[in-house]
Amino acid sequence: MPPRILRQVDLPLDPALAEAFAAHEALPAEPGSSFGEAVGLAWAGRAAPEPVVLVAPAEELRASVSAALAELAVAERLAHLAVVALVDDEGARAAADDVAQALTLCGFATQTLGSAQIAAGLRRAAAWGRPALLVCSTDGRCAVPPPPARFVPPPMDARALLPVAFEGRARDVGAFALGIALEGRHAPVAVLPLAEADGMKPALRAAARHRLPILTYVTEDAPPADALWSLRLCAGVDVWRPADIDEAAAIACAWLAEGGARVIALGPEPAPLATPVPSDLDLGAAIVAGADQPVVTLVATGSEVALAVAVQRALAAPARVVALPSVERFARLPDLMRRRLLGGGAVVVLEAGVELPWRALFGAGATVVADPDALTVEAVVARVTRVARAAYSAA
Repeated sequence: MPPRILRQVDLPLDPALAEAFAAHEALPAEPGSSFGEAVGLAWAGRAAPEPVVLVAPAEELRASVSAALAELAVAERLAHLAVVALVDDEGARAAADDVAQALTLCGFATQTLGSAQIAAGLRRAAAWGRPALLVCSTDGRCAVPPPPARFVPPPMDARALLPVAFEGRARDVGAFALGIALEGRHAPVAVLPLAEADGMKPALRAAARHRLPILTYVTEDAPPADALWSLRLCAGVDVWRPADIDEAAAIACAWLAEGGARVIALGPEPAPLATPVPSDLDLGAAIVAGADQPVVTLVATGSEVALAVAVQRALAAPARVVALPSVERFARLPDLMRRRLLGGGAVVVLEAGVELPWRALFGAGATVVADPDALTVEAVVARVTRVARAAYSAA
């Protein structure tokens, strides 16, 4: 059975290695995540194992090897996984020694060989019955590589959902999920706290770049602060903050058809709202309640949507509540469509976190309530009342 080769697209190989791997498809590996990708790819395909070979410079492996992932590979008996550490100078030799020590302690079999022996070495490693590390000394020459073939991932309808059965650092979880997505038969679903989501961003960016499906639920055990906007600003990553569990389910179902890198942020109490959210996922926003000609428009995301509905009911002035689960989709709307959703009232944004990005979206005149301590019905009613009076005076 031909191996699946995982390596950086622009990785230079010496002539012997280039010849050994020339006939095999190369899957894209991400710097800093390649080891986790390889483990995830091998784990996802363990039921009908194809050989998985990660080829990477020893320095890159030293940065990406994780003891937790290595232990998982050994515990799951991923004997079809081989890691090739490339060594071309003394610095790389020292890095390879560190990698060999770490993986040997976890139970990997290890061998040192030259690049001309790599094909035979991989055949021997397949019979060892456990994951293998091959430290490969190269001659420093580089073959002229052929133009890289464009990587085309399998479509969503050819994949089955697969929960990420690995708990560890967010960076390792992301790399592992990326490997599952690369394997082609599964669409991984990961769960981690929002506070740790920063470590997931390299995998999400790579998934967006290669059009791979990864669904990540992030749980808000504390107010999101700037973590949510940090994810929203990742190019190609579709970030949602649903108002309740029903809207979260609709967003996940849409991902099953659309694929891509998607993040769903779940608040601490994602129970169904008393007022159902009329989700329009194409718009990324929906009118939840309120007047046809509002003086004030309350824009809210996540758990703050329920707060906005309570505030709207307590206000004397006509107000509208707009749920905005996807900032990116709302921002892509034509200006006329956005104005229709907002209704022309003074905009008040309710979301715990940071103010500045909202002002960039709605203008300097928008009122943003981002302090978690100020997000109470009484405090918001008082502030919105002042905004409404100012709007009446301006009119």
